[in-house]
Amino acid sequence: MLYFITLLIFAIIPGIIFFIYFKEKRKQMIYSVGVLLIIGIIWDNIGVKLKFWTLHDVHYWFLGLPIEEYLFIIFLPLTVIGVYELINKKLKKK
Repeated sequence: MLYFITLLIFAIIPGIIFFIYFKEKRKQMIYSVGVLLIIGIIWDNIGVKLKFWTLHDVHYWFLGLPIEEYLFIIFLPLTVIGVYELINKKLKKK
């Protein structure tokens, strides 16, 4: 549950805010999330199967991964793109 709360505070809420704020970048954000979702699912499944990492205290799984991993794969790129665009926007004003 701690992982989900941390994810909510640092990725999901900021990702949603950036997605709403940068209307002109939504198409790029959607494409990026789509590509990264495919790569992330493959990468995480390989990591779990080969026991590179273990996922404890997870209750809900979907296609071999916990739901929190899907949320991470979806919302973290939105947050990173949003931070990049915000910094880029601020630097262009100077």
